[in-house]
Amino acid sequence: MKTFVRQAVLSAMGLSAMALAGCSKASLDTPVAPVGERVEITLGAEVASTAKVKAGLSRGVVDKGSAGPLFVSFARIDQDETTGKYPADYSDVDSAFVASWKGTLASADGSATAIKFYDPKFYLSRASNNSTKLVGWYPQTAFKSGSNGVIEIAVNGSNDIMLTEELEGSKDKRFGTYVSDGDAGNRIFHFSHQLTQLRFFAYGVDAAAPGVWGKIKSIKLKEQLPTCEITLPATVAFTGTAAHLALVKKKASGDANIDYGTDGLEFSFDSSVAADGDEQANREKSATECGYAMVAPIATGGKLTLIIETEKGGERDDIAVSLPADGFKAGYAYNIYLRFSAITIEPKAAISKWQTGGNVNIEM
Repeated sequence: MKTFVRQAVLSAMGLSAMALAGCSKASLDTPVAPVGERVEITLGAEVASTAKVKAGLSRGVVDKGSAGPLFVSFARIDQDETTGKYPADYSDVDSAFVASWKGTLASADGSATAIKFYDPKFYLSRASNNSTKLVGWYPQTAFKSGSNGVIEIAVNGSNDIMLTEELEGSKDKRFGTYVSDGDAGNRIFHFSHQLTQLRFFAYGVDAAAPGVWGKIKSIKLKEQLPTCEITLPATVAFTGTAAHLALVKKKASGDANIDYGTDGLEFSFDSSVAADGDEQANREKSATECGYAMVAPIATGGKLTLIIETEKGGERDDIAVSLPADGFKAGYAYNIYLRFSAITIEPKAAISKWQTGGNVNIEM
């Protein structure tokens, strides 16, 4: 989608790049340009990392270690020169800034990589009240038509959606500054996942299961909301008319295609797995990967129902997934195992990184 960039106080001049990974406390002591002299804004960013969420970037799925460039957007508001106050929200900001996030994406401030605006942006340079606030999001998207400061992004199962915190900076306290881990002086943007990632696997519980069910023809998630609406700087809602969502037939790690062929995807019963010890865990190691879906988080008490069609078993539209105690959370990836037996379907779940949320096993 083409995004237009316009702001009266900013001038479009030649591009320059700044590598931020090696910045130190000296960044805070950089001489400040005199009033009236322009200083270009350069940014640094990382994939958000907290005690509970280690977020990543997306192609489909973006994660730390993904190779840039990643194309992102930012919006800006400035202090009033007289009062020092900021606008109440971003509703008067009429366009998003197009930017490119360079390098190998990391999840630590000290390894943050540079973001570069396509058209240079400059810090305010007045006698007083020169601070600016920025907030960023992915994928690169313009504002919703007729609603400045609001972004709509399709939730199609394959795309990651991320949002940064709102940071404040100025030419004497610059964006992209890194002092030390955890230092309040850091001004690194953290891109946090707004979706939950569900990864699906299948295996036979007994030797008869593959013959009873045949190949897996399709897996769908029932009644998923199709739109993520972000009202800057931080309000995220999921909207639209719920519809069934098919799995993305790719591996979450690396986006390699999963070949369902013309008849479906074959799963097997691994006869080499011993019945003693943790049989379930051993079978999960050899399970067939079926694909993934990036969807709106599901809160505690919510529900997830699958529609599964198999070659010999036909279509079942009532396969309930047991959610973890705290639901399916944004920024977490969950492994969902379809356990096919000759008798029943039993879903169960367990978590895996991004940050692990839990495994879900489903008896078929």
